[in-house]
This record gives sequence, C-alpha cells and structure tokens, in this order.
Amino acid sequence: MRLLGLDFAAGTLWRRTAAGLAVGWLSASLCAQGLVTPLTLTDAYEAAVRHDARYQIATKEQEAARQGVPLARASLLPQVSLNASTAKVVGRREFGNSLNQGVEVPLDYESPQVSLNLRTPLFNYEALSRLRQATSVADGAEALLAARHIDLVNRLTAAYLEVLIQHEVRAMAEEDLRSLQAQAERARRRFTLGEGTVQEATAAESAAGLAKNRLVRVQDDVVSARRELQRITGLEVGALRAAPADFAGLSLPLPTLQQWIEQTAENNPLVRFRRLSLEAAGFGVERQRAGHYPRMDLVASMARADSESVATLNQKTEQRSIGVQLTVPIFSGGGVEAGIAQSLAERDRAEQELRAEQENLTLEVERLYRLTVQGAERLAANLLALDAAGVAVKAAARAQATGLGTDADYRQALARQALARRELIQARYEFLNQRSQLLVLSGWPSAQVLGEMARVLSVDATMKEESQP
Repeated sequence: MRLLGLDFAAGTLWRRTAAGLAVGWLSASLCAQGLVTPLTLTDAYEAAVRHDARYQIATKEQEAARQGVPLARASLLPQVSLNASTAKVVGRREFGNSLNQGVEVPLDYESPQVSLNLRTPLFNYEALSRLRQATSVADGAEALLAARHIDLVNRLTAAYLEVLIQHEVRAMAEEDLRSLQAQAERARRRFTLGEGTVQEATAAESAAGLAKNRLVRVQDDVVSARRELQRITGLEVGALRAAPADFAGLSLPLPTLQQWIEQTAENNPLVRFRRLSLEAAGFGVERQRAGHYPRMDLVASMARADSESVATLNQKTEQRSIGVQLTVPIFSGGGVEAGIAQSLAERDRAEQELRAEQENLTLEVERLYRLTVQGAERLAANLLALDAAGVAVKAAARAQATGLGTDADYRQALARQALARRELIQARYEFLNQRSQLLVLSGWPSAQVLGEMARVLSVDATMKEESQP
C-alpha cells in the first residue's frame, strides 16, 4: 500500500509538473506572439488598491485614528483594579515591664494584603468632550481615506493613459522613421543615377536622422510611463486597452457648471473631512473648558490584610467601602485658560481651512469642467485636422510621383500629418483623464467612473519591448 501510495503521489507530481511546464510554454508562446492578456483599467485599479504605498499609508492612518474612539470611551467606563502585596517584617520591639525594666522581644512576621478597587465616573465633562472629539476625528479619518482613494484613482488613471499616449506616439514615430528612411533611400538612389541633387539627398538624410532621434526620446518616455504605472500597481505592463481611433468624446451627466459645484460641495470627501475637523476642534474647546467643571466619581473597594501593622499583629482585617468622590478645581495656574485660548485658535484655523478647501475645489471643478467641455470640441477639431492632413499627404505623394511636387513638399505634408496625429492622441487621453477627475472629485463612485472608462478603452494595445531604432 505504501509503494502504491508513493507511485500515485509521484504520478500526481509528474502530471502537475507537466501541466505547469505546458502552461509556462503556452504563456511564453503567447507573449512571443504578442497575445498577452491586456491589463484593463479595472484590473489595474484592483492591483493599485492592494499595492500602492501612498494609499496603504492612508489606510493605516485611518486604522490608527479609529482606535481613538475606544481609548476615549474608556475614560467614561468603570475602572477596576486588583492590588496584592506581601511583606516580610523583621525587627524587635522594646518596652518596659511592671518593674520598670527594659524588655526586648523579637518582631518577625509576614503582612499579606489584597484589595479590589472600583472607580466609575458619574460626571466627567472632560472625558465626554474627549469622546466626542475622538468620534469626529475618526469620522474625519474615514473622509480623508476617501480623499486619498480619489487621489489614487486620479494617479492611476493618469499613469495608465500616459502609457497609452507614449505607446501610440512611439508607434507613430516608428512609422515616420520608416517613411523618412525610405525617402532618404530614394533620394540617394536618384542622386546616384544623376536624377537628383545633393541638397535633396542631404535634406532627406537629415530628416531621417531627426526622426531617429525623436524615436529615441519617445522610447525613454515610454519606459518612464511604464515604470510609473508599475510603481502604482505592482504589475508588469505587457498590454493595455486603448481608445478606438474614432473616439469622439463622452457627454457629461450634469449640464451646467453650477450643478457641478453644488454636487462637489455636497459630496467631496475633502470638504467633509474639513467639516469634521472643524467639529472636532469645537469639541476640543469644550474639552479645555471642562477644566473649570467639577468631577464626580463613584468609588468602592474591598480589602483584606493580615498583620497590617504592629498594632494589629496576628489580626486579620476585612474592609468594604462605597462612596462618592467630588473633585472641584480651584486654581490651576492659568493652564485651563491657556488651553482654551489655544483650542479657540485651532478651531479658527480649522474654519479657515474649510473655507480655503471649498474655494480651491470650486476653482478646480470650474477648471476641469471647462477643460472637459473644451476637450470634446478639441477632439472634433483634431479629427477633422487629421483627415485634412491625410488628404494633403496623398496629394503630395501624387504630385511627387508626377514630378509636380518635391520631396520637401512631401516631407512637410508628413510632418503636418504627424503633428495632427500627435495632437489627436494627446487630446483624446487628456479628455478622458480630465473627465474622470471631474467625476470622482464631485462624488461619483470610482467603480462607476472606471467602469465607464474601461468600456471606452476597448482596443488591445501590446507594449513592445524597448529597442534601439
């Protein structure tokens, strides 16, 4: 039976190993063929939530702030303590007898003691204010974490779209280089055959060299963009999903700027955080004012002692007590007044921070709204410009073929087409990024915003390994 078990285990291990090798070979084959599973924006978001260091710091800060509530509540709950001790007493006792003679008696005994004490507040305004302040701080930490989540979504979206921009720009730069190198080769051939001039050949060579330098710079930008996305998600970027070439924009769910401002003021977590900070600062003022208020506690104790003192030698004592303790502050050296003044200043600061945050958000919403509206118009204009540039390239190619145009005219038409394509790429992804920022800033759920953008990014784009041109 044991041998059979070993054979079965060995067979299972062999099958698993073979399956693993097959999967690895298939994955390597797919990667080699460019059939890598694209990293969607939704998958990148899920990875970023688990990996991004800045967001993880915010989650730990929120967890730490949450513990302030039970810490503050502990001041309003009963406090029970058990004290136990024992002592070995060694000494002597001297006294006079009835004949007025000095008598010395050794004094050695043990004195064990046990006490159980209870204290519970009946009125403690300072502890109550501390609990209210801690609750506001914990709620503020939740709002701040939501704000950090918005920051994560914005950074992830910008990094993802930047990789797409640089990828498409690199593809365009490679196409331009191939076209200009072909132009340079034709110019050299014509010059060799005596049909062209040295100026034409030199100009074509120069244009190809400049295109090669541009491709090198673009490849560096691709590497930087991919490293930034990898830093946020912790994933290797093999393939992404890009927007289709005919993407012409998306509509906004709210039609007017004023509606966007009102929506942001109501739902933005940073505004909520500032409001809760102001509330916590108000409770801080009340906490300092509590230094003038009396405090009342219920106290109870149970104690047992053996030979507590020389007077009770070899005697056991048991005591039970319950009562009320009142503490009335009279003079604290001005510390309470200074604390109140400090807390009032903190409250005023929190109030100004709230006002500044509201003003900054209003300006930011207005900026993003205008950029998004203008971005849709810019997209439409860039699509028309690219179509016109394509027609101009075809016309220049025909003119060059019939001898009615020069190589310089054709290169200029190619340069204008490349510029139009680059501006269209930039406009397309900037529009998506700005629209996404506007939506999440005004309180739209991140999952909804990213899901909508993921539906737009529907074209697979495989990231090639960087290579020298």
